[in-house]
Amino acid sequence: MAYSDIRILLVDSMPIYLKEFLVAQGYEVLEAYSEQELFNIAYEKKPDVLIGDLEIKGLNPITTCERIKNDIILNNLAIIIVTTMDAMKKKIEAINGGADDYIVKPFYPEELIARINGIVRRTKQAINSNPLSRLPGNVMIEMEITKRIEENVPLAVCHVDIDNFKPFNDYYGYERGDTAIRMTANIISTIIRQYNYARQDHFVGHIGGDDFVIITTPDRVDLFCSYIIEKFDEMVPSLYDEEDAERGYIVTKTRQGTVQELPFMTLSIAVVTNEGRNFTHHGQISKAASELKNYIKKLPGSKYLKDRRKDTSLSMKTSKSDETLAGAKALAVH
Repeated sequence: MAYSDIRILLVDSMPIYLKEFLVAQGYEVLEAYSEQELFNIAYEKKPDVLIGDLEIKGLNPITTCERIKNDIILNNLAIIIVTTMDAMKKKIEAINGGADDYIVKPFYPEELIARINGIVRRTKQAINSNPLSRLPGNVMIEMEITKRIEENVPLAVCHVDIDNFKPFNDYYGYERGDTAIRMTANIISTIIRQYNYARQDHFVGHIGGDDFVIITTPDRVDLFCSYIIEKFDEMVPSLYDEEDAERGYIVTKTRQGTVQELPFMTLSIAVVTNEGRNFTHHGQISKAASELKNYIKKLPGSKYLKDRRKDTSLSMKTSKSDETLAGAKALAVH
């Protein structure tokens, strides 16, 4: 995020040199000199960060923080309290009231910038994260893919989908379904963390529902997908009642009274890389992954498949060639 994209609201007694320094760095800076002005500006301008000691006459720093954090419109406004070394009690109360960070006077402006950028980054990530899995959501997924396309680095996008999730969710209820989603998110995140060998070029996101995304490099796909599938298949029976787990499927009846045997949940992972294709937009990758996923979900068991198409037109028509089918069989993991 560029500095110019960050809007800062300074409250009352901030020194003039601080505003000048922030403006010189490219931030947009707003100022408020009363409680009413603070909230008027916050509602109208939607700042990203509020900075101040909140000692405006007639304003209680603690209740102000609480009011902001309990406001449905302002609750994403990050608050940095400026305090003195001997005001420890006030600092603690403000943080308990909802302040996100503090900085002790006197301070270097560069330190404040570091805190601003850090808190905005964390806030933006929290806003765009899936509330169930706590993983980054669609906005951050698109940003990450776009960044790697622009950098022209080796890229592999793995679209992970849970097969037979809806019947499971309908049969056991949404609470058990949420447990399955969280378990899958934890498996994916843990495997990526354990086998990344200290590399920082891997990303895990949650599109929503039972769909996840792994962004990595082509050389890591086989390792990650194999271990994720192995761990998922090992743990998935624990989500079912003992009788169903022993049987290996769920028995239900349709509205017409027909008995159905519903298989256990499995994983389908569609992998799209830029090894043989020149992607210019994240939507092209999403479309290719969706087409591939629709194809491999028809195959039984947990499996992953790499998209081997190399056309330069990026028409994205689903390939049913012998090579693709052979690849699906070779890469399927049961």
